[in-house]
Amino acid sequence: MIEMLKISLVFLFATTPTHAFSKFDNHDYVDGPGIFSDSGIRGPRYSEQIKTMKELAKKRPDIVRVVEYGKSIRGKTLTAILLEPKNLPVTKFALVTGATHGNEYLNIVDRLTQALLDSNTDVLENYIASGGALLVVPIMNPDGYDRRRRGNAKRVDLNRDWPNSRSPKPSEFKQPESEALSKLVENFLSDNPLTKLNFAMDYHCCVDGMLLKPWGYQKGEYMSQNEEIRFNYFVDPMLKYFPRPGKVGTPPDLLYSAQGTTLDYWFDQYGAISLTYEGTRRKEEGMLSFHVLWWEDILQNI
Repeated sequence: MIEMLKISLVFLFATTPTHAFSKFDNHDYVDGPGIFSDSGIRGPRYSEQIKTMKELAKKRPDIVRVVEYGKSIRGKTLTAILLEPKNLPVTKFALVTGATHGNEYLNIVDRLTQALLDSNTDVLENYIASGGALLVVPIMNPDGYDRRRRGNAKRVDLNRDWPNSRSPKPSEFKQPESEALSKLVENFLSDNPLTKLNFAMDYHCCVDGMLLKPWGYQKGEYMSQNEEIRFNYFVDPMLKYFPRPGKVGTPPDLLYSAQGTTLDYWFDQYGAISLTYEGTRRKEEGMLSFHVLWWEDILQNI
């Protein structure tokens, strides 16, 4: 009887589905055929994300190329899509990133390029034809993404790794994922001296469609009035196109202070219109059409 009980227990544990939970991170697991995010959205593995990017580049080699710009801590190839004119100097440059926090995948950034190309308005095509470039990084933190983890393989929050000259506690690049992206943008601008980084958006989750503006490092620190006017020119379209837009403000006013964010870095380093979008849990996947409208407005006004 005891032997039969032992056999039954062995069989039970051998056949019961398991999740690789970590004592350091309650969300550190892979669930099913894809990656299940805290946003409530399941996404393809990072290797499939790369495959999709390469397929898009094959379809549109006239304007799309895949850029491999470094390695993650676990050796994954950091990969982006660059849309740019082939025979024109670049005079406008925009950047969009997703999954800086690996567990905040929204299924927006990875679909945005194809959706803009499929749009009947041809705004993206016209933007590129007029000397515009768009760098799309669907998954900035592939190690964290594939493990449903906020931080990278060292459990470091990549959105605290970016320098800011104004901050009383300035950060410096310590993680390969963030430093590699900064070098990619720096080198692109060096190769295209007629342009600057005009616009940068980082997609996060999940605070009900909230839109964040600099500065994030300290409550009571704000942009100049002229900068606010310049930013609002790109913020207002979201309020127009989205059915239920979230609050707009600085991180300390709406959430909490944060040192070393992409939000502050792109504005501090390049003077770019720099925004962080906080998606709505379980709803953002169906919001792509509104993001396309917003991005078309952005690209027409850079």
